[in-house]
Amino acid sequence: MHSSDLAQFFENFANLLEIQGNEEDSFPIIAYRRAAETLRDHEGDILTLIHEGKLHTLHGIGKGIEDRARELVENGKVEDYVKLTKKIPESILDVLKVPFLGPKKAAVLFKELKVKDIPSLKKAIKSGKIEKLPGFGKKTVEKFEEGLKIMEKIQGRTLLGLSIPIVEDLLKELKKCKEIKKMEVAGSFRRREDSIGDVDILVIAKNRSKFADFVTELPEVSEVIGKGDTKISVRLESGLQVDFRMIEEDHWGASLQYFTGSKQHNIEMRSYAKEKGLKVSEYGVFETRSAGSVTRAVHDKKQIAGKTEAEVYKSLGMDLIPPELRQSSGEIDAALNHKLPDLIKLDDIRGDLHVHSTWSDGHATIEEMAKAADKLGLEYICISDHSPGLSVAGGPKTKADVLKKKKEIEEVQKKVKVKILCGTEVDIKADGSLDYSDDILKLFDIVIAAIHSGFSSDNTERLIAAIEHPLVHAIAHPTGRMIGSRKSYDLNEELLYKKAAESGTWLEINGQPTRMDLPASMVRKAKDAGCKFLIASDAHAVKEFSFLDLGVSVAKRGWLDKSDAVNAMELKKVLSARKTA
Repeated sequence: MHSSDLAQFFENFANLLEIQGNEEDSFPIIAYRRAAETLRDHEGDILTLIHEGKLHTLHGIGKGIEDRARELVENGKVEDYVKLTKKIPESILDVLKVPFLGPKKAAVLFKELKVKDIPSLKKAIKSGKIEKLPGFGKKTVEKFEEGLKIMEKIQGRTLLGLSIPIVEDLLKELKKCKEIKKMEVAGSFRRREDSIGDVDILVIAKNRSKFADFVTELPEVSEVIGKGDTKISVRLESGLQVDFRMIEEDHWGASLQYFTGSKQHNIEMRSYAKEKGLKVSEYGVFETRSAGSVTRAVHDKKQIAGKTEAEVYKSLGMDLIPPELRQSSGEIDAALNHKLPDLIKLDDIRGDLHVHSTWSDGHATIEEMAKAADKLGLEYICISDHSPGLSVAGGPKTKADVLKKKKEIEEVQKKVKVKILCGTEVDIKADGSLDYSDDILKLFDIVIAAIHSGFSSDNTERLIAAIEHPLVHAIAHPTGRMIGSRKSYDLNEELLYKKAAESGTWLEINGQPTRMDLPASMVRKAKDAGCKFLIASDAHAVKEFSFLDLGVSVAKRGWLDKSDAVNAMELKKVLSARKTA
């Protein structure tokens, strides 16, 4: 069991209790949610803490929570939770996954209309009964319908950021198998898409039968879907499906290229190869010959290429195309003309300018975040807490508060090597004005402006007002999207890029798994318009610094090189690159 699994259990417990309704005793709900937050951010071995009776030493976890965690680990269930699910079916947790539908609304729907799962929700919407309930109405129903469409769009897929630790843990286990000569993850995971479907892992095995036995006996595997001579399909405890494909050594490069995709990229590859009198498949690159009106591959000849990906592309006169660019977006022409970009790498990132602390909604102190950044080898960070207008997050309210925060940064600075800047993620109000007055904004080293409300409106004017503000250096998560739960708000993209480029305001590429914002397709357009970018983790906890890597993945798919990202520069140059009032 991972800490994330335990976090989800307590989150589910809290949700079911809230749906059941017990306003007189809300303490367990609050406690379970607080425990879930703590557990999500925990990086260590959670089972050891439970077995040693030390789980309560984590912030926000008391003895009662620890007892329930131990009961779950030792018995596989918690008796009180089982009793609760007899009153409130677990299937209602699926209803809570629908954007715009929280526990309070789910409770009303359950009690009044017996809505207990997605099918019964759809039935209730169709009946017209929901809009007649007090506090709901037609607009609420329209939101539910929109939420269902968003959810169904990503159904069967897993966010890249959530899949990475699962796949990395699996790979660690696989490396223990002595039958593996070579191994690589392919598919959408390798292309670093925002979300992935099944995971494809290619393997060259010394003994396929022994490798297959090793895989199917892994503790992470909950179900063996199929087991053949060349392919094994399993489902992990996390629900993720993994397909293992056993490849011949001579076909390795061709198979890796083929199973990495994308589908449209491969179609264009095959089409171009055909024009050259060649055939590309998962087995290699072959010459072709005409037999009447039929063209067939000459497989009895020595294959032209296939052992490595590089030689597959080289055989077609192309440079090796990075997996992130294989999107059928001009990469083949660029590879033929030797004009592929030298893509930015995680190692190029020198600092993180969007980091939160306990001064707003972060789960770690400035010192804890700074020490973590030191450990990662970052040269600088900016503690960019929210402004007070975002009430759910809090943040320094007055000039005196900001000065107190700056004083704390000065004290922490004496203890760490990483340079700490004082910044803010200031809220952009509905009228385009900012949540801090100019005299407070001038106290910050970096000012990042962001929209956190009014998602159903066209927000172009709000964004442009912030972009043109002389004290704003960057725009955070510019489209406002939340993958799988909220679509981007309406905005004039071209005008956004134009104004950002003209004013020298940076556009953020936010690495939070649910954001990945700007999206890659927009990053490329903004780059072409002359914009510069801030790749940020938006870390609210120590372990979320890893989201910098997700931001870099988006930057790669947007064709960015090192020169496009301001935080790939040394701090002195970053500060010089800020626009001035």
